[in-house]
Amino acid sequence: MNKFNKIEKINPKKLGKILVIAGGLSKERDISLLTGKAAYQALKNQGCNVELLDWMGVSDLKKLYEMAEKNLVDRVFIALHGLLGEDGCIQGLLECLQIPYTGSGVLSSSLCMDKVYAKAVLRAHGLPVLDDFLLNKKTYDETSIAQIESKLGMPLCIKPVFEGSSLGVRKANNIDELLSNVKDLLEQYGDIMIERWIDGREITVGFSDNKALPIIEIEAIKNKSSDFYDYQAKYFSDETKYHCPANLSDSQENIITNISKKAFDILQCHDWARVDLILDNNSNSIYILEVNTIPGLTAHSLVPMGAKEIDLSFEELVLKIAYKATLKNKEKQANRGKAQVN
Repeated sequence: MNKFNKIEKINPKKLGKILVIAGGLSKERDISLLTGKAAYQALKNQGCNVELLDWMGVSDLKKLYEMAEKNLVDRVFIALHGLLGEDGCIQGLLECLQIPYTGSGVLSSSLCMDKVYAKAVLRAHGLPVLDDFLLNKKTYDETSIAQIESKLGMPLCIKPVFEGSSLGVRKANNIDELLSNVKDLLEQYGDIMIERWIDGREITVGFSDNKALPIIEIEAIKNKSSDFYDYQAKYFSDETKYHCPANLSDSQENIITNISKKAFDILQCHDWARVDLILDNNSNSIYILEVNTIPGLTAHSLVPMGAKEIDLSFEELVLKIAYKATLKNKEKQANRGKAQVN
């Protein structure tokens, strides 16, 4: 018997018209479409009044505005990954249109999308994160690269600041690889960060209804192109292994769950999200890598795996997320009002 409780039975008809927004203009568009189609089908299978919108930005603003003005949509299921979808932009638009939406609010979405500032906030609250250096075209020079190598050592991890799905993540084993990767990623992404590469166990903790799901360990099979859990391993490889629940001691499980819940709360995440961590093989230390406010809902996605472990089916999970759609600013105002009365 697990310690998680399902919420009361949801009547799909009472959710009104649900608009699933997917696609978008980010580098994660293809994965967003997979997530959106899966969410749409899961809601449709349960009798929801649901429509799927392939979001192309400006061209769809008029449609969304008209739907809001004519009360043709009651809630939005956000299935947009990456920039302009997961960074607070679509959330801010929906707040302005007064359409309840799934997931985290504007501030949380924006903060979690920016890996550097998210880590700075977590670090300020005493949570374990790796030291990092921020680079862009203005701050880059070979002297700064040499200083980074001197302070962090080798190997190093280079990654875009504003991308998800492990897009652009590179490993540098020496100064030549570091220089080459930095130049390449600066051209592609603009802002990048560098941190110490950790050889360890990749761990993730999903959240549903603001509660931590069972911990998952990801075992990516090393190959010629990559030796870590990269974009290909996340979404397309059938060789990647997942262990849920992860093979951890009770002490490790408690520490990881508590750290993840603190990160979720500190970054003001709402309802569902995913915290990615790594357990250092050498020191046995745990580090938070990042927090994802709109995790994937594909065949290889992790939050549905954690949900399945507590007997929550994929369709039930999706319906539960849709049920929890809210206007976050309205919630904050209501909470402030309660605080003033008390």
